[in-house]
Amino acid sequence: PGYDKIIAALRASNAAEQIASGGAWVGSPAEIAATIARLQREFGGFEHASLQVNFNAMPYEEALASMRLFAAEVMPRFATV
Repeated sequence: PGYDKIIAALRASNAAEQIASGGAWVGSPAEIAATIARLQREFGGFEHASLQVNFNAMPYEEALASMRLFAAEVMPRFATV
């Protein structure tokens, strides 16, 4: 339902545009938390985020460390939202 439009928009954009719009969450825990907070203000809040964790050629250990960092330092900031 509408996924073809989403895919077309993603193909027409680049990584910098996706990061600037908040469509891709990239950066330090503080930067990502700021992006989430901005999106919550812009959208009037949201309860769920569908994350596609794509680490490309990143080794498994680094990908796991990144997800653990997100869970430890970003998620708790929004636990009461």
